[in-house]
Amino acid sequence: MSISMTPGLQHGFRLGTSYSVTCTSTPPNQNSALENPDVVRKAIANELHAGCYTGPFSATELTNLIGPFRSAPLGVVAKSTPGEFRIIQDFSFPCNGGEHPALNAEINPDDFQCEWGTFDEVVKIIISAPPGAQAATLDVESAYRQMPVSIVDQHNIVISWEDKLYVDHCVPFGARSSNGIFGRCRDGMSNICRVRGLGPVIKWVDDYLYFCFPSSSDPSTFTYSVDDVVALASLLGWPWKLSKTKDFHEIFVYLGFEWDITHRTVRITDQKKEKYANRIRSWLGMDRVNLLDTEKMVGSLVHCALVITEGRPRLAGLMALTAAFGHSYQDRFQERVPTQRAIEEDRWWLEALTTSPASQVLRASFPVHDHPTYMDASTLFGIGIVVEGYVAAWKLADDWRKPGIDIGWAEMVAVELALQALISRGIRKHTVVLRSDNNGVVFAVQAGRSRNWHQNKVLMRILAAASEHELDLAISYIKSAENPADDPSRGKLPAEALPFPWPVTMPEELADILTPYM
Repeated sequence: MSISMTPGLQHGFRLGTSYSVTCTSTPPNQNSALENPDVVRKAIANELHAGCYTGPFSATELTNLIGPFRSAPLGVVAKSTPGEFRIIQDFSFPCNGGEHPALNAEINPDDFQCEWGTFDEVVKIIISAPPGAQAATLDVESAYRQMPVSIVDQHNIVISWEDKLYVDHCVPFGARSSNGIFGRCRDGMSNICRVRGLGPVIKWVDDYLYFCFPSSSDPSTFTYSVDDVVALASLLGWPWKLSKTKDFHEIFVYLGFEWDITHRTVRITDQKKEKYANRIRSWLGMDRVNLLDTEKMVGSLVHCALVITEGRPRLAGLMALTAAFGHSYQDRFQERVPTQRAIEEDRWWLEALTTSPASQVLRASFPVHDHPTYMDASTLFGIGIVVEGYVAAWKLADDWRKPGIDIGWAEMVAVELALQALISRGIRKHTVVLRSDNNGVVFAVQAGRSRNWHQNKVLMRILAAASEHELDLAISYIKSAENPADDPSRGKLPAEALPFPWPVTMPEELADILTPYM
């Protein structure tokens, strides 16, 4: 299924359901809704006033009008603004079958693709922006609720509350297709703006970020203003929430980060630092933790790691703890004693958020070093690397294997030795291309973390050394049969192999485990 924007706006968007409702289903609402009835009543009244709901109906009245229908359990969640709440529907209910599949189980999210204005996209624009560039942020008013739902699908999203029923005509929160439906319209608005010369523009959900550059003919003026964006939106019927608009300035907030175009820096805002630090303190204060709190905290720290990049390896233990939870519906309230590794990582993050600037200087990637570097490890012999055509090999000690220290660890050490060889060579301010035939190591270096504690310690040294010597890492997979470091890692040195003409600094942590072979 593809999302066609114009017919969708004219006649309503299809939700992507694949099941025909043959019997009515109205499951009980969640406790969060039942405990906050005034919040739900107010939300329903607002939706009726806005024309998004029709009703109320009795079950008999609605069945006579639209046939069999289904509702999803209502819930109440707090918004980021204190005292404000949002009504949600659990479209993943029922999790284990029932009278009909859950709505979300029927929807393929791959059918609802859209563009995202990521952290890296903002970085690219800022580092290439001309002097004097500024940015403005705008929010869409009730973004999802501006999107109409096709009459063909409205029986799938009925609201059931206090024995009354309401037909929803707009895209709801919680459906797997909702973001993609709005996202396609969001993409359309962005494309129209670009064609009109209003941009660069990127966006994340309902948050838009517009960049404006000084005019080439008169640097004291700009190519467009926020008023131009608002005027175009008014012409199209695009609803900005003007109270949240932030006019053009060199410093702006987007994705929870404060960006400074002039100085090319980004930092976690003080408000977010305090919020995340309190979340960590709360988690650390628990003897037993649940999946929801752990996932929420880990998600916050993954976000922080975009700026505090040295914290990426300090997520591995927390992610391993998250993976250890049962993820089935019946396990959703399960609690576990947090691991010592997860606790230590959380303490590191708490210190980073409370004592460091939590900032980063933005720059373009370094130019690529001319020669790929190859590395490999074998359990039968040791480690081999090939740098600029030169070959080096090390033999592992007979007793090198220990719990958690295995071939994966040796393959990560091979990356470390290859990097040390490049550093000893004097390579600086370059992107070094690394080729490994171990996918686990490739993925770990790319992600900046490994669940294996011993591999993660090696990876921390790798990332610290790369940062200290101003090197970017670009690692990718190579088949073993094509890896020139494969034979050296097995102690088989080609006759034409050239030894390194420069000394390679051996990390002191490896001195008792590795013996130079060539």
